Amino acid sequence: MLKPKAIITVLAVCLLFMTVAFAQTEDVKEHKTVAGDTLWGIAQKELKDPFMWPAIWKANPDIKNPRWIYPGQIIRIPSSLIQKDESDKDAVRKPKETYREPAQEEAVDIKKEAAVVSFPVVNEHLIVSAGYIAEMIPVIGKVDECMTGKAAFRNTNPDVGQVNDSASGRTLYGVNDVVYLNVDQPAKAGDKFYVVHISDEVIHPITKDTIGHVVTISGIAKVLEVKNGDTRARIIKSYSEIARGDILDTYYEIKPVMTTGKFRSPDVNGMIIAASRQTIVSASEDIVYLDRGCKDGIEIGDMFKTMAVNHHTVTNGTIQVINCKDHTATAIIRKSDAPIVPGNIFAKLEEQVK
Repeated sequence: MLKPKAIITVLAVCLLFMTVAFAQTEDVKEHKTVAGDTLWGIAQKELKDPFMWPAIWKANPDIKNPRWIYPGQIIRIPSSLIQKDESDKDAVRKPKETYREPAQEEAVDIKKEAAVVSFPVVNEHLIVSAGYIAEMIPVIGKVDECMTGKAAFRNTNPDVGQVNDSASGRTLYGVNDVVYLNVDQPAKAGDKFYVVHISDEVIHPITKDTIGHVVTISGIAKVLEVKNGDTRARIIKSYSEIARGDILDTYYEIKPVMTTGKFRSPDVNGMIIAASRQTIVSASEDIVYLDRGCKDGIEIGDMFKTMAVNHHTVTNGTIQVINCKDHTATAIIRKSDAPIVPGNIFAKLEEQVK
């Protein structure tokens, strides 16, 4: 016969197993992440409340840093977080109405953390490689005043030299390839240059005016040595194919703008005038360029709906501004229900994005 102490131990173990089993059988909804996803965005989509992102983070202890999640991850969303009242599923709920409260102190801490944590609108790789529309002004190094203190991009012709050739004789290069540079300024070991691609002229679909050229950064070259008149460099980063004859631009720091996840949708209308892909279809996570900029009332992070105008006006997607110049902007396609192409218009979303 078991002694009282042994009986208590057995009961405690049983209760522990029951607790674990209950926790493991709790219903969850799985969300597979795609490029551009954030916990804030997942909370907005799945729970209709972006302020619930700390609760999702807490339910996924394998996520060490809430600012960084990656495509293909499975995010578990406990059923206890999901709003059961279907009649209210489209309403924007206040944080205090959606947080679980096993202890009030926990809810307060979560709200406080949500208020102070910020993350990039897009990651650094994308903000560098997305590019911008530049007027070809023959003054090197002028920074667009709208970007001062932010992700400063040049507003001029980025031409301080070229990728010349390589010892291998190849004409296409990638990371770790060694190339020779022709530079128009004194260079020394350790200097870095952007390797850029400049598109053909961008013509406005309606006015037929020449807007400028799309400038995209293909990679970064770092000088290894300058000897006997040769400037030898290594490709240390490659965002796209780098070719012999590609133009160099002076290296400067590009940092993505940080956000707490609250985005505007200002009452600004305009047109998509170019796309990063030379195909007829632009889909989610592709880049497009707009004919409105920061002097027209646009800011980085702003979101707009896109519309195709033919016999009828049809909403076909959602875009978000990731770089803003005086009168042009770069945007990422966040949602695409149909092809988004130059000539489509953009306008304020029906509801302000929060």
